Amino acid sequence: MMFYFLKKFDIINLERGVMKKEYIIVGVIVVAIIGLFIFLRKKEALKVEIKDVISLHFSYTKGYMMNANIDYEFYYDKETSKYMVSVKPHLIAEEDKVIKEAPEGFRDKIKEILIKYDVNKWNGFKKYAKDVLDGDNFYFHVRMEDEQEIEADGYMMWPDNYRLVRDEFDKLFMEIYNKEKGIKENE
Repeated sequence: MMFYFLKKFDIINLERGVMKKEYIIVGVIVVAIIGLFIFLRKKEALKVEIKDVISLHFSYTKGYMMNANIDYEFYYDKETSKYMVSVKPHLIAEEDKVIKEAPEGFRDKIKEILIKYDVNKWNGFKKYAKDVLDGDNFYFHVRMEDEQEIEADGYMMWPDNYRLVRDEFDKLFMEIYNKEKGIKENE
């Protein structure tokens, strides 16, 4: 069918085995426009509006020794019908992490951080420095009440404002850990 169309309108000459240059150029332009449209639609689908958070998982490594990972979680516990916070600091064993009910306003503070640093732009970030053998990595996942999600991870590569967001989460989550363990700010 396609060859009939091309032959009928003298776009392709089967006897000579050639196509007119103009049609080749037009075809390339059409394919490029379709590709650009698909790319922009995919990029648009990655955009997420920050709304009320129902779960967050943020983890990253800091060094290569045992227990060098830091894990922060915020989630809704269906059994207790409460929002919970889990904090596993640097150099602390997994079994010594703190899990407790989230303090009032905690969810709003998470949302403020996400909005302040445009974390919705992180969605779909997946970059890895493959030539680095002993580097640091991170993983970030958040789910909003409307089931939209933001997910990002990287190895020796980070999205915009990563360090600022990490520092804000360190402060927010470690305040709970320190209070639970009786550690004063300057210790």
